Amino acid sequence: MDFKIEKSDGTARVVILESRIDVGNAERFKKILADCTKKGHYDVVVDLRNVEFMDSSGLGALVFGLREIKHRHGELKVSGLSKHVSSMFKVTRLDRIFKIV
Repeated sequence: MDFKIEKSDGTARVVILESRIDVGNAERFKKILADCTKKGHYDVVVDLRNVEFMDSSGLGALVFGLREIKHRHGELKVSGLSKHVSSMFKVTRLDRIFKIV
């Protein structure tokens, strides 16, 4: 999975450069989020502006990341949701759990 991490003012912005997060790369996505916490980043924004498609395994990876970061009293936010990804968040009611910026 291609991504980059931008750091500013104590926030780590994880920019996903892939167009899909699905069963084929969800485990790698989970590892990226886990590595953020291991490196001491507890205020994380996952920038999904390039992601056109996300399946349930991608959503599961985000929930995993949210739990990891909240466990350390941090915050995980998501941004740049496409129409499809936004719809997935609404259908699963994850829009009530995640802070969307």
